[in-house]
Amino acid sequence: QLSGGIAVFIATYIFIRTLLPPKYQMPAIFFSLMFEISPLSLTSLTPVLPGFITPLRNFGLPHHAWGEALGLLSLLFLIRKNGIGLFISTLLSTVFLPPVMITLGLSVYPVLFIWALWKKNVKKTIPLLCVSGFAVIIVGLQTKLAFSAAGYPWSAWSLIEKSWWKSSDAVYLYAQSLTLYIPFFILLAITSLYRWKSWPESVKIIVLVLSSWVVMPLLYIPISDRNFFPVANMRLLHGDLYIAAGILSAIALIEFLSLFKNRTIRQGGFAIVIGLSLGISTVLGVSYFTSFLKTQEPIDPHAYPLTSTWEGVKFLQNIPKQSGVLVREMFGEIIPGFADVRVYIGGTHGFPDWLDRQQKAITFFSGKLSASDAMSFLQTNDIQYIFYGPDEQAVTQTPELYPNILTPLFHNPSVTVFSVNAKPTDVSNP
Repeated sequence: QLSGGIAVFIATYIFIRTLLPPKYQMPAIFFSLMFEISPLSLTSLTPVLPGFITPLRNFGLPHHAWGEALGLLSLLFLIRKNGIGLFISTLLSTVFLPPVMITLGLSVYPVLFIWALWKKNVKKTIPLLCVSGFAVIIVGLQTKLAFSAAGYPWSAWSLIEKSWWKSSDAVYLYAQSLTLYIPFFILLAITSLYRWKSWPESVKIIVLVLSSWVVMPLLYIPISDRNFFPVANMRLLHGDLYIAAGILSAIALIEFLSLFKNRTIRQGGFAIVIGLSLGISTVLGVSYFTSFLKTQEPIDPHAYPLTSTWEGVKFLQNIPKQSGVLVREMFGEIIPGFADVRVYIGGTHGFPDWLDRQQKAITFFSGKLSASDAMSFLQTNDIQYIFYGPDEQAVTQTPELYPNILTPLFHNPSVTVFSVNAKPTDVSNP
């Protein structure tokens, strides 16, 4: 995660320093790398579905961050017409995270092609677009073959992902996460009416390309659930989009202030805008991270388990092979690697109905089901044992977990392993 975050920062810095005139560079770095825009409720400083879009900005997964960093570099090489750099960065970005280059291809490449037609520069642009497309196709075909060979659910993974998120949710949360950038987008639209003819070609192409990169995903999301569309709706949204929004905001601010001839007004306006942006960003950032850190207590208990917790995992080696075990997703992801059992839920890649299973597991471990409903759930899903560790205990809202239908087989301060009673003492009562 750390290396991925560093890669994004370095790629962003190189992109800005290479492509932008000096007067835009410092504010672009500020708005791209220091401007916190977590998706908060418009009426309160609380996250809306934390984890839905926020990690796209805050570099949640290493392969996401590396894919985004390399995707940004591929755009740099494309604009600078560096074919070798373009091929390598596109290939590697697609290996790490294919949707990054798919989003770029759908959003940015048409604009570059139209620009080339307008400027009668097609002969130089088309080969570069073909180089990038060839790199994506190489990885795409290899991935498609590997997924097909792996069987279900991998062979239908794109369709499965498309069932996870409503398009309306994706549009709403993405648009809301851009709330603080919207005033700058308005300024950019206004100033472009006055300044467009005076801008150098290098600035014009940056504004067109990055604007397309930010806006086009909103247009593609409504059709992303169709079978012909290559990725799911949320796969169109990446942390790179906020880098593009930050650069556009910097250009908008500098160009708007340049409309004022008085130097004092320009300097004062710049200081006020940066100060307000930093203050608002700090409040939003603190609000988000305070809430987020609460959800991370304890941090990755399955990655750094206590010795006592691990004893519960090892106990599962003693139960009959391929027994069904109910556990939440954290330990469910690793338990099958250390005991020959079936888990109700684990990593997202193994369960097409993962979100539904996650919610049902939480509901069970809340302890709020009646004994009869809990037993029905366990029997329907062929579950014989319950792993009741820190993650499971964190959502329990009752003094005991279904004492009428569960019998403790193993217990220590961290974990209890229950067996499901073959003949419950009384399932008519909670």
